[in-house]
Amino acid sequence: MREPLDCVASLMVMRKGGDPRDYLLDYIDFAKVAYEERTNLVVEKFDVIVTNGMGGAVRSLNDRFGTEFREPTNSREEKAWVERKIREWNREYSGGDPEKLSIPTEAKRKRAEEMRARVMKEPHLLLRARDLYHNLIS
Repeated sequence: MREPLDCVASLMVMRKGGDPRDYLLDYIDFAKVAYEERTNLVVEKFDVIVTNGMGGAVRSLNDRFGTEFREPTNSREEKAWVERKIREWNREYSGGDPEKLSIPTEAKRKRAEEMRARVMKEPHLLLRARDLYHNLIS
């Protein structure tokens, strides 16, 4: 689960703008459903997955549900494979648009800062979204 400010700002970059209010409401709706279904889910922090890879999430899934999925190792080879797949899917489904590429770039970071400022103009919705986020990850 991604923190709402970063999540919505990133989505606004990928979608080239939009109304942050609408995206926050969508986030809230999704988080409510996830919270209601939390006993059937494993929720991991987005930034932890980005930093450490999917191994911890798969381990949590296996522990919680008694599954035996192979845990990714976060090796250089796996990271390279994931990046190749992301770039391939970006070309196939987004026409190679660099703002829709699910890999951080300096240009996207700058645009995300602009979008964060717009999202922060919705403090009440952002607070509701953050409350739901914290309930889900705790």
